[in-house]
Amino acid sequence: MSSSHNDTPTTILVIDPDLGFILALSRALLSAGYQVIPASTMEEAAKLTSELGLGIDAVVAEAGALASGGSDPMGGLGRWAARSQMIVATSTPEALAGKLPVRPAAVLRKPQANEPDLTEEWLRIIRQVLALSD
Repeated sequence: MSSSHNDTPTTILVIDPDLGFILALSRALLSAGYQVIPASTMEEAAKLTSELGLGIDAVVAEAGALASGGSDPMGGLGRWAARSQMIVATSTPEALAGKLPVRPAAVLRKPQANEPDLTEEWLRIIRQVLALSD
Protein backbone atom coordinates (compact mmCIF):
# COMPACT_ATOMS: atom_id res chain seq x y z
CA MET A 1 0.00 0.00 0.00
CA SER A 2 2.69 2.43 -0.87
CA SER A 3 2.96 4.94 -3.62
CA SER A 4 5.54 4.68 -6.37
CA HIS A 5 8.25 5.21 -3.76
CA ASN A 6 8.55 2.01 -1.74
CA ASP A 7 9.35 3.82 1.51
CA THR A 8 6.54 6.38 1.48
CA PRO A 9 2.94 5.66 2.44
CA THR A 10 0.14 6.23 -0.02
CA THR A 11 -1.09 9.80 0.43
CA ILE A 12 -4.75 10.67 0.02
CA LEU A 13 -6.01 14.24 -0.09
CA VAL A 14 -9.57 14.58 1.27
CA ILE A 15 -11.44 17.79 0.35
CA ASP A 16 -14.91 18.30 1.77
CA PRO A 17 -16.65 21.10 3.70
CA ASP A 18 -18.38 18.46 5.88
CA LEU A 19 -16.11 18.08 8.91
CA GLY A 20 -17.92 14.92 10.03
CA PHE A 21 -17.21 13.23 6.70
CA ILE A 22 -13.57 14.37 6.72
CA LEU A 23 -13.11 12.97 10.23
CA ALA A 24 -14.82 9.63 9.47
CA LEU A 25 -12.95 9.07 6.21
CA SER A 26 -9.62 10.28 7.60
CA ARG A 27 -9.95 7.99 10.63
CA ALA A 28 -10.68 4.99 8.38
CA LEU A 29 -7.82 5.80 6.00
CA LEU A 30 -5.32 6.35 8.82
CA SER A 31 -6.28 3.06 10.48
CA ALA A 32 -5.73 1.33 7.12
CA GLY A 33 -2.20 2.75 6.90
CA TYR A 34 -2.71 5.63 4.50
CA GLN A 35 -1.32 9.12 4.96
CA VAL A 36 -4.17 11.68 4.88
CA ILE A 37 -4.24 15.39 4.14
CA PRO A 38 -7.67 16.77 5.12
CA ALA A 39 -8.94 20.10 3.77
CA SER A 40 -12.33 21.80 3.77
CA THR A 41 -11.86 23.77 0.52
CA MET A 42 -9.89 23.53 -2.73
CA GLU A 43 -7.92 26.61 -1.68
CA GLU A 44 -6.96 25.07 1.66
CA ALA A 45 -5.99 21.83 -0.10
CA ALA A 46 -3.76 23.69 -2.55
CA LYS A 47 -2.04 25.54 0.30
CA LEU A 48 -1.53 22.41 2.42
CA THR A 49 -0.19 20.28 -0.41
CA SER A 50 2.17 23.05 -1.48
CA GLU A 51 3.45 23.53 2.08
CA LEU A 52 3.85 19.81 2.75
CA GLY A 53 5.41 19.03 -0.62
CA LEU A 54 3.99 15.51 -0.69
CA GLY A 55 3.04 13.51 -3.74
CA ILE A 56 -0.69 12.86 -3.84
CA ASP A 57 -1.79 9.37 -4.90
CA ALA A 58 -5.53 9.99 -4.75
CA VAL A 59 -7.88 12.90 -4.20
CA VAL A 60 -11.29 12.41 -2.59
CA ALA A 61 -13.25 15.59 -3.29
CA GLU A 62 -16.81 16.56 -2.53
CA ALA A 63 -18.88 16.73 -5.73
CA GLY A 64 -20.11 20.27 -5.11
CA ALA A 65 -16.57 21.60 -4.84
CA LEU A 66 -15.64 20.03 -8.16
CA ALA A 67 -18.84 21.07 -9.92
CA SER A 68 -18.34 24.70 -8.88
CA GLY A 69 -14.65 24.75 -9.68
CA GLY A 70 -14.98 26.44 -13.06
CA SER A 71 -12.70 25.46 -15.91
CA ASP A 72 -9.95 24.37 -13.52
CA PRO A 73 -11.71 22.32 -10.84
CA MET A 74 -8.43 21.32 -9.28
CA GLY A 75 -7.35 24.92 -8.82
CA GLY A 76 -3.86 24.97 -7.37
CA LEU A 77 -3.79 21.17 -7.32
CA GLY A 78 -3.30 20.94 -11.06
CA ARG A 79 0.26 19.70 -10.77
CA TRP A 80 -1.01 16.51 -9.07
CA ALA A 81 -4.25 16.11 -11.01
CA ALA A 82 -2.63 14.18 -13.86
CA ARG A 83 -0.89 11.75 -11.49
CA SER A 84 -3.62 11.36 -8.88
CA GLN A 85 -6.77 9.29 -8.95
CA MET A 86 -9.89 11.45 -8.56
CA ILE A 87 -12.62 10.03 -6.34
CA VAL A 88 -15.82 12.02 -5.86
CA ALA A 89 -17.77 12.03 -2.59
CA THR A 90 -21.50 12.74 -2.69
CA SER A 91 -24.71 11.87 -0.88
CA THR A 92 -26.57 11.78 -4.23
CA PRO A 93 -24.53 9.71 -6.73
CA GLU A 94 -27.46 9.52 -9.14
CA ALA A 95 -27.41 13.33 -9.52
CA LEU A 96 -23.79 13.45 -10.78
CA ALA A 97 -24.38 12.56 -14.42
CA GLY A 98 -22.86 15.21 -16.66
CA LYS A 99 -22.29 17.73 -13.88
CA LEU A 100 -18.59 17.27 -13.18
CA PRO A 101 -15.76 18.81 -15.21
CA VAL A 102 -13.57 15.75 -14.55
CA ARG A 103 -14.29 12.05 -14.89
CA PRO A 104 -13.79 10.44 -11.49
CA ALA A 105 -12.18 7.04 -11.07
CA ALA A 106 -14.89 6.22 -8.51
CA VAL A 107 -17.68 7.68 -6.41
CA LEU A 108 -17.89 7.43 -2.61
CA ARG A 109 -21.41 7.61 -1.30
CA LYS A 110 -21.73 9.84 1.75
CA PRO A 111 -24.18 8.50 4.34
CA GLN A 112 -27.66 9.88 4.79
CA ALA A 113 -29.05 10.43 8.30
CA ASN A 114 -29.48 7.18 10.25
CA GLU A 115 -27.59 5.19 7.62
CA PRO A 116 -25.10 2.53 8.75
CA ASP A 117 -21.36 3.13 8.75
CA LEU A 118 -19.95 3.17 5.21
CA THR A 119 -16.23 3.20 6.04
CA GLU A 120 -15.61 -0.39 4.92
CA GLU A 121 -17.26 0.39 1.57
CA TRP A 122 -15.13 3.55 1.25
CA LEU A 123 -11.91 1.64 1.96
CA ARG A 124 -12.82 -1.09 -0.52
CA ILE A 125 -13.45 1.48 -3.28
CA ILE A 126 -10.27 3.44 -2.54
CA ARG A 127 -8.16 0.26 -2.50
CA GLN A 128 -9.62 -0.77 -5.87
CA VAL A 129 -8.89 2.62 -7.41
CA LEU A 130 -5.32 2.65 -6.10
CA ALA A 131 -4.73 -0.93 -7.28
CA LEU A 132 -5.79 0.05 -10.80
CA SER A 133 -3.32 2.95 -10.84
CA ASP A 134 -0.28 0.77 -10.02
